Amino acid sequence: MRELDHIDLMYSGAPRERVVVTVEETGTSHLVTFKLDEAPARRLPRGTPITFDLKDEGGERTDLQLTFEFNAQGSYEVTVRRVTNCEEDERNADECVHTFHGPPLSAVDFSFFVG
Repeated sequence: MRELDHIDLMYSGAPRERVVVTVEETGTSHLVTFKLDEAPARRLPRGTPITFDLKDEGGERTDLQLTFEFNAQGSYEVTVRRVTNCEEDERNADECVHTFHGPPLSAVDFSFFVG
């Protein structure tokens, strides 16, 4: 998996490459839903990674939308695992970390391309 754009939350990988995304909360309860492409939104249980495979054809995209609710001032840390070129990989762990603060309610969109 390669990072295409850290700010715009865009990544690229090989056909059918496994994607693993984790979400951890700080200072608020874990109130997260996720949606892959056009599937219905689902609750993400605390400590459960989101895993899916990229599509088959070059240029195809998988969209991951995460929605964070806050019941107190806090943040959510989203980690995309197995990223070989993340410009923000401070832990040198082949991962990209994004932090989202709130409240208010926040929704973010990640894009994962084959290519």
